[in-house]
Amino acid sequence: MTVVLFHTNRRLMEMLNLCNQENSQNQYSLQPPPGWTFCNTDIAIGDNFSVGAAIFRNDQGRVFHACTKRFSYSDALAGEVAALSWGAESAKAMAINNIVFLSDLAEAVKAVCCSKLQDRSTMLHHNIQDLVYLFLDSANLLGLWEASWIPRTNNGVAHSVAKWALDTNQFGTIDLSSFDSSLLSP
Repeated sequence: MTVVLFHTNRRLMEMLNLCNQENSQNQYSLQPPPGWTFCNTDIAIGDNFSVGAAIFRNDQGRVFHACTKRFSYSDALAGEVAALSWGAESAKAMAINNIVFLSDLAEAVKAVCCSKLQDRSTMLHHNIQDLVYLFLDSANLLGLWEASWIPRTNNGVAHSVAKWALDTNQFGTIDLSSFDSSLLSP
């Protein structure tokens, strides 16, 4: 019961922060600056496993790559950090430079942006420390990178693909022709 209350309270705090952040932000562009790539990540949690999705958008705002991965995490924070790590691994495999990783969970972004090694070991919960190191190992090979929070309402493509993969058991690189053009356009 204590664990359930902890996770419920953390989720409620995230939602309160989300409302405050959305009210203070005007609008989020779905198109990265010239020469940059956006990687939106999200996770869908099922009964027995979860699925992370990484959606890559070029500087014209077009989705050019989508991939999913099955995870065993049922905790949203661990799952979201795992999805960010999966995005960084995928970007490394595609040799992408100048990338912005976007997640709708502020705690996940804060975890991967933790700058000092000492801060990581004391600040991060034990279940995400290895995932953060995995993210940093991949991201630090990408040239310039950053991670930013994005409102959940602007992360719908990543969530839709994660949910679709969860429902259909489709993992790996996703054939973009499987989706209608409205899902993939900015």
